[in-house]
Amino acid sequence: MKILILGGTSNTKADKLSKQLIDGCRKKGVEVEIITANIFTSDLKAIEQKEKPDVIVLVGTKKLDTTLPVINGLPLVYPWMGADKVIDEVVKYNK
Repeated sequence: MKILILGGTSNTKADKLSKQLIDGCRKKGVEVEIITANIFTSDLKAIEQKEKPDVIVLVGTKKLDTTLPVINGLPLVYPWMGADKVIDEVVKYNK
């Protein structure tokens, strides 16, 4: 399963969120591949065409123009919101 993490975070923070998501999904028996992109400098349509992600984990509040499922990724940044909710949502889209 391929996931696009889209947000305005630094590369270091994006790497941390990627690892958290990979580890959480692996614990639920789902292997994932992560692609990260900056929401402010990336062309979402170009990424979708090139990388063909299954879902987008959005770390932010911007409204996206996409047909892909968009999962609220803010709980990955703010653990008190329940990061497991994000992982459960991702796993739900596993084919």
